[in-house]
Amino acid sequence: LAGNWHMGYPQDFLAEAGGRAASAAAAVDSIKPLIDLAALSIAEQEAALVDDLLSVFLGQAGEYVVCQMVEGPKWQRLGLRVRGVSEPSLVEQVERLLPLCECVYTIKRFVETRSRIEHPMVVQALAAAMRKLQEEWWLLVVQLEHQQMQGQLSLAGLVYYCQAPAASMELLATIAGEASDTTSLTSAGLLNLLAAKQRALAGDRPGQLLVGQLLEAAAEPYFGILRQWMCRGLLDDPYHEFMIKEDRDVGRDSVTPDGQPAYWTSRYRFRGAVTSSGSSAAGEFDVPEFLASSKEAILVTGKYLNVIRLCGQPVPPCPQSTLDKLKYNAAAGPGSQTFLTGIQEALTAAAGSLLSLMAGPQGRLLSWLHSLKHFFLMDQGDMLVHLLEQPELHGTPSGLPAHRLQSLLDSALRSSSVAASPHVDVVGEGVLGAVMDKRSILQLVMAATHNMETAAGQADGPLFDRDKKSSFSSCLEMLLLTVKLSWPLTLVVSKRQLLHYQVIFKHLLSLKWAERDLGQLWQVIRSTKRLDKEDQARFRSWHLLCSQLLYVVSEVLRFTTIDVLEPLWGDMEGQLGRAVNMDEVISLHGAFLSAALERALLTESKVVRHVSVLLSAAHELAKEADALAADSDTGTGSNAGQQQQKDPQAVDQKKMMSMFCRDDNRQDGLMRLQNKVDQVLMELVRDLDMHYQHLLTVTTPAAGAGAGATGVVGLTGQVAGFSVGGSGVKSLLGDSSRDLASLHNLIQRLQWGQRMNSSSRQQLQRGLPTAY
Repeated sequence: LAGNWHMGYPQDFLAEAGGRAASAAAAVDSIKPLIDLAALSIAEQEAALVDDLLSVFLGQAGEYVVCQMVEGPKWQRLGLRVRGVSEPSLVEQVERLLPLCECVYTIKRFVETRSRIEHPMVVQALAAAMRKLQEEWWLLVVQLEHQQMQGQLSLAGLVYYCQAPAASMELLATIAGEASDTTSLTSAGLLNLLAAKQRALAGDRPGQLLVGQLLEAAAEPYFGILRQWMCRGLLDDPYHEFMIKEDRDVGRDSVTPDGQPAYWTSRYRFRGAVTSSGSSAAGEFDVPEFLASSKEAILVTGKYLNVIRLCGQPVPPCPQSTLDKLKYNAAAGPGSQTFLTGIQEALTAAAGSLLSLMAGPQGRLLSWLHSLKHFFLMDQGDMLVHLLEQPELHGTPSGLPAHRLQSLLDSALRSSSVAASPHVDVVGEGVLGAVMDKRSILQLVMAATHNMETAAGQADGPLFDRDKKSSFSSCLEMLLLTVKLSWPLTLVVSKRQLLHYQVIFKHLLSLKWAERDLGQLWQVIRSTKRLDKEDQARFRSWHLLCSQLLYVVSEVLRFTTIDVLEPLWGDMEGQLGRAVNMDEVISLHGAFLSAALERALLTESKVVRHVSVLLSAAHELAKEADALAADSDTGTGSNAGQQQQKDPQAVDQKKMMSMFCRDDNRQDGLMRLQNKVDQVLMELVRDLDMHYQHLLTVTTPAAGAGAGATGVVGLTGQVAGFSVGGSGVKSLLGDSSRDLASLHNLIQRLQWGQRMNSSSRQQLQRGLPTAY
């Protein structure tokens, strides 16, 4: 241990070391030693120096080896010097041992100060490990003192005996000096420091074993917190040194501004790393490097166990074999993966327990998802039929109180097959309700995919101005279903996911409502066959427009339900059966809803506007024919079975139908409506074709597949704000060839409907007969 060896110390450690060392050095100079070595012989001076060095080796103050402050350009350290010795050979031998004496003082001071209760447990464990090594050094000093008392220890012999432990003492002192920086060195940082020291000593086997021993001892309290977290879900961290921190202000019912469950994303988070200045490092976490590859697994394992505890269920016990692996074993070497295996086993056990809870009688996840499909996706559409048959829902919203609206919904539920759902009458949860929401479907889509603030009714600004209505003519325009879910189902179906369901429901409701009105109008128009040929020809334009709108609405409805929702639901349900953890379940469900909005073209604002205009045209056409429908109902109610009798009422009905079709204002309005429908339908087909071509341009051919087996990049990445991850989610969103084919089929069908009506009008202009 020769040469110009030194090390720098932080100011707080320097102030503690030597007890205000600057003043202490000045005080030492003022105190004279008890014996003046200059008056002694060389042998007596050597014996006195050996005795003084042995006292210094025990960390005590010496008479001839005294402390001094050594100043440098960027550092300041506590040093030692020899005083009162006139023999140069003795001074040279003593100076060779001064660095070792400095190491003794450094280690002693670190052990004394870092064993206090105010320091983190990792630092205390490191100080305890150094104390054990310090005791081994004291044992060597006692043996040297025994030889000195027998007169067998010279100064040269003392130098010889100290050569072997000098390297270890220097290593310990270096670690003590670097570990004393409490400003920027956290517990994880201290473990990283020891791990880096161990790697740097790859060619020094004794030094590597020594640092490994210290690392194992310092990591024991950290792994103790890790075992509590991964096996019991408890965060027992009184010194806030673990990689995960808890925000107790976030409860299980808290939600983030974007509608996601805050408990799942914000209750437990990684602790931020600390820079050398003591501030937090952006984007970095305070995680030991040997646990960095498994930090996500550590976080979610404890989170799974906490969800189980919040559900009122006992946390399953962790196997002893897993507990034995959750330790840092220095004997296995720095590349040991034993604790990583234990982390994976704990994660697998916790994920399986939570999935069993969610699928069991308390969670009933799949049962709830099927009920949501019945409620919002209308796979059993008879409930929607019963809703549309309620006359009060076709009136103005101002005349329908909230309790009456709920009564109408309950009546529709009891009359439909949805009544068999096990979650319709669950007390305290799953109560299906109806609300009146003034937002258009575009505003709801924007709220579901971008900004949840609009979900609270704050949809203002130029983006929504063109979709706002000053008044609503029917309750069906504002009707939205809502369902109350309880913990832990809110982890999977959050407010944001529920808004996705509501968007799809509003879209399906508007399509079915228009289809119903057009179907009733079709039945009325069929009664015009009793008119003469001239009046029948006038009604053919009504027939053509009704058939065209009915065809378009039916095709859009078929595309949304059969081509989009059903295949996606089947894919999601199949992947849920193979899910291995809760995060995958949440990602699969979120990806399904996002993909449903995108593939049903609800995220394409132009397409949604065109469809809305066509649906408005359908309602306008049905409204224009309300008078005709009323007359038709009046005239056909009492004539069943008496077709050959000439009822005066039937004659009046025929006369009124003739007057209806001869009304020039109605015919002009019908013509304007027809032109509007033709224009919007043409724009709809054009925009759909442009969207289809765009998807083709961003399509990447799959390996070994032809042009039909392609993958749309835009549908396999981040969809509508949801980060898609995992092989199950990718396979759910990866079958784009089916979606492209369905979209192309929709475009072709709408083009055919467009050509069909134009050719029929050309036949009318040439006087050719047109089939009903």
